[in-house]
Amino acid sequence: MKRATAAALAAGVVAAALVGSAQAGPATNGWSWAGAFGVGITNGETRYYADQTFVIPAGSLAVQIDTNLFYGSGALGYDLSGLLFARDPSRGHLGLLATYVGYRVGNPNMDRVGVGFDGAYYWDRWTFQAMAGVEFDGFQHGGGVPEGIGFNVAAAAHYYLGENWRVWAGIGHVGGANMLVIGTEFDPGAVLAGTTRIIARATISNEGSAFWIGGRWMLGGEHRATLLYDDRHEYAMPLHGGHLGFAPTTFRY
Repeated sequence: MKRATAAALAAGVVAAALVGSAQAGPATNGWSWAGAFGVGITNGETRYYADQTFVIPAGSLAVQIDTNLFYGSGALGYDLSGLLFARDPSRGHLGLLATYVGYRVGNPNMDRVGVGFDGAYYWDRWTFQAMAGVEFDGFQHGGGVPEGIGFNVAAAAHYYLGENWRVWAGIGHVGGANMLVIGTEFDPGAVLAGTTRIIARATISNEGSAFWIGGRWMLGGEHRATLLYDDRHEYAMPLHGGHLGFAPTTFRY
């Protein structure tokens, strides 16, 4: 009960901050979509992933929905997250986060539900990002690890080597796993500038490791925008998700 009360109080503080931050202006330029596909090696096995991101304006706020699927060796892992956020493109973003994670590995299957917040601070070519929250057994949880109430926390630093080349690194404890993540995202430019990106990332944890490479495609938003512009005016990628690599589904099962 004390943990639930603390989580509710924290959510209230973030909600109040969201209301105040919303006065800075619109959180996004308009609707946008991004989809990614790739392949990787997870604990020595070949696996595949796909993710989708939708950003929808909501007045001076925005809603971002992320879905991620990871498949290999007959097992399927998936996570869904929703982020309601406010943003000042010159300072950062702050949002309330809800997550759902599931693993189709048996009967009954494992799943987890989480709530928390995700925020970022923009400084020149740097973005400093952090998330924190709690998670619980889901609707069909059949036991296993993790189980019961758990805490999620992660932090990362992103640096733009150029307006179309980003690298990031961070640490976290998410879904009961300790992890280190490094990654890079690059826009090759030319005729597909602003619509196509190349992504590579590695997640190393106490439960194993995963190395992924793939492509990402965008629609909507500002035409032919740079990666730096997109990250500060269109998308607000939460750390709890497959895109940035802080999801246990990237290496578990």
